[in-house]
Amino acid sequence: MSIVTYAQGYSHYKINGNIGGGILLGHLQRINHLPQKKVFLSDISLGKYSNKSPGFGIGANFINSGNQSDIGNIGGIYAFTTLKLSEKDTTIKFKIGFGAAYVQKIFNPNSNNKNIAIGSHLNSNVILHLQKDILFNSHVLYLSGGLTHFSNGSGQAPNLGLNFLSLNLGYSIYKEKKAISTPKENSTVGRKKWTYGIGFKAGFRETFQYKFKKYPIYTLNLYTVYNTRAKRNYIGGLDITYNPSVWFNQPESSPIQAGIFVGKEWVLNQLILGIDVGGYIYDEFKEYGPSFQRLNIHYYITSNLKSTFLLRTHLTVAQAFQLGIAYEF
Repeated sequence: MSIVTYAQGYSHYKINGNIGGGILLGHLQRINHLPQKKVFLSDISLGKYSNKSPGFGIGANFINSGNQSDIGNIGGIYAFTTLKLSEKDTTIKFKIGFGAAYVQKIFNPNSNNKNIAIGSHLNSNVILHLQKDILFNSHVLYLSGGLTHFSNGSGQAPNLGLNFLSLNLGYSIYKEKKAISTPKENSTVGRKKWTYGIGFKAGFRETFQYKFKKYPIYTLNLYTVYNTRAKRNYIGGLDITYNPSVWFNQPESSPIQAGIFVGKEWVLNQLILGIDVGGYIYDEFKEYGPSFQRLNIHYYITSNLKSTFLLRTHLTVAQAFQLGIAYEF
């Protein structure tokens, strides 16, 4: 059982809307032909915010890709959390959003063979933005900017991904603040300073060059978590991945890839959001480059058992979505 102390705080609901401009990143030479005109973006969201815990909400976004002939427009919905980087209301916040999006025009070998970035209409919708608020009574102006990423996690090739970099100007209005009593340190499980775990994750990816073929991808990881305080943890460990899709390009390569990683986690009761960055210590394939990244969503089923959903990437190129389970000691 964890010990919880209480302190006075406040919460409120906020409606946010913003518009912005940006660019489609030609993050690989193979898709440098796709960025054409400037990109227009708009977003609307509803969230609940507190001075004692991260904010939560839902939103919808729309993007005019700047390339109407090959990509068209993109519309999506997402859930998000905002993480304050200090205790002030006007501090810079980190917004993490994850949901689904519909891409209007996708790869077709006969009618749209230029769009080799996306092979499915339905894709993940990932938002990583920094936001700065300027308060005026019950109104807020804010500046935000960052990356919006669309990908199907290599579930359907091609999947080089679409990445939009933007700067947005927004306006918020919120309901009168309501006093609440909230835990200063909120953890659903009693945790020691160090936690050790073992996890297994599985997914699949589809290759795209001469023919389409799906391959499984499995990952075993050993890790340790440093619990600095209830709402922020640090993690590090070892990944061992079995990825037979490397045989498609290099039949002589080993499907085993091993790497070490470090990351940061935000604790939202039983829900954990995390970002990991790692490097390969063994990889005969090498075409992915020396590093890998993960965007993780964990949920504690019990105090020791947690489920995981993640997107594994190599910089701006998604490798796979994976589902997994982990046990912690």
